[in-house]
Amino acid sequence: MPGQKTTSSLAGKLDRFSQYVQEHAGDETTSMGYQGVPPGINNGVARLTVCEFKESAKKNNRADGKTGVDCMFFKVMGTVIDPISQPWNGREYQARGTQFMITEDVYDTVTKAGKVTTTKEHISNVLNIMRLLGVETKGLIGNPQAGSHLEAICQALTQTRPYFRFSTQAKKDQTTGKETDENPWQRLHGIAEDYEETDMASAAIEDATEVVAEPSGNGAATAEPFNEFEATAASEENPEIFAQGLQTLVDAANALDGSATDEILALAKDLGILSQVEATKTWEDAQGLILKAKAGEGNWANNTVEKAEAEPWIITKGDVCFYRPIDSKSKKPVKTAAECEVTAYNAKTQTVDLKLLANPKVVYKGVKSTELSR
Repeated sequence: MPGQKTTSSLAGKLDRFSQYVQEHAGDETTSMGYQGVPPGINNGVARLTVCEFKESAKKNNRADGKTGVDCMFFKVMGTVIDPISQPWNGREYQARGTQFMITEDVYDTVTKAGKVTTTKEHISNVLNIMRLLGVETKGLIGNPQAGSHLEAICQALTQTRPYFRFSTQAKKDQTTGKETDENPWQRLHGIAEDYEETDMASAAIEDATEVVAEPSGNGAATAEPFNEFEATAASEENPEIFAQGLQTLVDAANALDGSATDEILALAKDLGILSQVEATKTWEDAQGLILKAKAGEGNWANNTVEKAEAEPWIITKGDVCFYRPIDSKSKKPVKTAAECEVTAYNAKTQTVDLKLLANPKVVYKGVKSTELSR
C-alpha cells in the first residue's frame, strides 16, 4: 500500500518511535493465533486442514522435569463447517470458519496432580486419533519402520482432508470456578461419512473445503502403469523395468499395502541387505539401498537384454489404482500415493476420473492415465 500523508496531531508523537519502526520493519509476518471454536457444540462437522508432528522447547510438563529441550507432539486441526453459529450462555458465537484443534504429547508427561502418562500411552492415543480419521492402523503391525510411517500417514490425511465430527465443552476458570468460553475441551468423534457439504459452506471457507482436486497440469508424462514386480534373475532383468517396479512397490508401501512391504523386505533379504533396509526411516531410503545393491550385482550395468513387455493395463471403471495428487501449494505431486477407484475413463483423451477410497467424497477429475500406477 502506498504511503499516505497525514496531518494528524499524533504524527509528531509517532516520530518518537521511528527507530523502533525501522528496526522491526523487516520482521517476518507472524500469525496472531487462531480463532478457537466456541463451547457447547454437539455433532459438529469440520474438515481436516493440519495433521502433523512438531517439536517445541516451551513444554513444561515433562515427567523428567527437564525444560528448554525439544519435545515432540502430535497436532490435528480442522476448519469448522457446521454449525454456522453456536449459542452459549446467552450469547451467539460464530462457529463456521473457526479452528478445531487437539494435540497429543509424544513423551513421558506429568500433570500438576502428579499423574504420569508414558510415551507408549501417548502413542496409543495418537493411533486412536488416526483411526477416528479413517486410518486402518493394523497395517503397521510387523512394520519395522512403523514409527516413521506415522509421518507418511499425516501427509496422506492432510492431502485427503477428511470431514470429521466433533464436540466442545466449556472449561471452568481456575480462579472463579465458573465456566468460560475460552479454550473449551475439544473432542473428535470420527469420520463424518454421511456428510454432504452445501454450496454456502464451500463459499464460506473455500480454501479449506474444496472437494474436487485439481488434475495434474505439469505436462510431464510419467512411466506407463506397471502391473506386477518382475521377480526374474539379475542377469535377465532390465534396470529400467526393475526400477519402475520397485517404485510401484514403494508407492504401495507408503499407502500401507502390507504385501508391498513384504515384497520389498524379501528383495532386501535376497540381496543380503535386510538389516540395512530395516534400519532406514523411509521406504524411499530403502529403495535407494536396493537400487545401489542391484547396481553392483552381476553384469547389471552392462545388461543388454531386450526390455520385457509389461502386461498392458486396459483401464475400466471400478479399477483400483494409485495416484499422486497435486499439492495446492507446491503445485507438484505429493510424496505419498493415494489409493483410488476409477469412476470414469475417456479413451479419446486418455484421462480418468477418480474417487479416493479412504474418503469417497474426494474426487479427482481429468487425470492423465499415465499418472496412475497399480
